[in-house]
Amino acid sequence: NVYTVVNARQTDEGTYSCVAINRVNSTISLAQTVTIEAPAVVKSFCPSTGVMYICTGQRETISCLASGDPQPDVMISGKHSSSLSSNASVIILDPTALSDNGTYTCIANNTHATVKETCPVDSGDPPNPLGKDQTIAVTEGDPVTLLCSRSGVPLGKLRWFEGSVERTDLENQEMVNFIAAVEKNGRMWCNVSNRCGWETRMFDITVTV
Repeated sequence: NVYTVVNARQTDEGTYSCVAINRVNSTISLAQTVTIEAPAVVKSFCPSTGVMYICTGQRETISCLASGDPQPDVMISGKHSSSLSSNASVIILDPTALSDNGTYTCIANNTHATVKETCPVDSGDPPNPLGKDQTIAVTEGDPVTLLCSRSGVPLGKLRWFEGSVERTDLENQEMVNFIAAVEKNGRMWCNVSNRCGWETRMFDITVTV
């Protein structure tokens, strides 16, 4: 007789015996141990977002974990490459840099399969310092110019505030011009931010008549 295992899984491993039975007796004529091997599979590499985001000046790890039987050899290739190792491979970026950008590939290989998974790495840079806070004393009617620069990778979002109130009409404007008026007494400030950080600059404005 023939016993067929369909879609074999590792839970099917074990010892199988052939038993011949008639009305006189039963005889175990053959016992055979079956081992189920598995092709290499990448278990963990790229985040669920599909992109690995990093920021400059940090310590980041790019790691790939694979499984299979026999144990697969794993390596990561890209701007930087890891050495070949069993089951898992790691690249450590310390410190991270914009040049780490690129596509990295995890390669897992055993006797049954070679599999590859790619993951883009997107390196960002926080905004640059905006300069020292500034105290501005002007006379009513004088022109006033405030400057804040957008910077960073990706390019930071620039926001302006009068006190605690955001001036959405000034979003991403690097230069703000206005005529000094008594009601402008107080603080204006700007904030530039992206996913890697933020910078703020204060302007304390005094208007005299």
